[in-house]
Amino acid sequence: MVMSVFLLALNNKENDNQVKVKAKPFPSFSLTELQSGQLITESIFKNRPRGEYTLLNVWASWCSACKSEHPFLLKLAEQGINIVGLNFRDDPQTAKSLLNKTGNPYQQIIVDDKGKLAIDLGVIGTPESYLIDKQGLIATRVNGVLNQFIWDKQLQPFFEKTE
Repeated sequence: MVMSVFLLALNNKENDNQVKVKAKPFPSFSLTELQSGQLITESIFKNRPRGEYTLLNVWASWCSACKSEHPFLLKLAEQGINIVGLNFRDDPQTAKSLLNKTGNPYQQIIVDDKGKLAIDLGVIGTPESYLIDKQGLIATRVNGVLNQFIWDKQLQPFFEKTE
């Protein structure tokens, strides 16, 4: 009986993996961009040309859950959602190779090879996503794989507020 309740809880699509956060500024950083190698800072989240929000997705090529989430991120990018990647403790060449094979949903990718920015954000594990407004404030955070259900329930409402 206990095991069946546990399994039911694990499979419950209504598990809330959204972490409620009080709007706080995105941490300061100065890191390189994966594709261009250029130095980027937290200013990339401010005054974005498209839309009110940017989705920051923490991922790595070694993360199997990130790979399962990837097709959904590609779908969001096709719909015009601003997505920035945070490549967490990964080999840059392996990350580039994976994106070349599977497609790249990211407008920019922050290389966090030492994990310092992830620590400053409070990342628990990959994948993890943060919704950042155009003032550079973190509006909310989602732990785990993004899918249509989680998007509709937890993130899409932010976009409806700005329309």
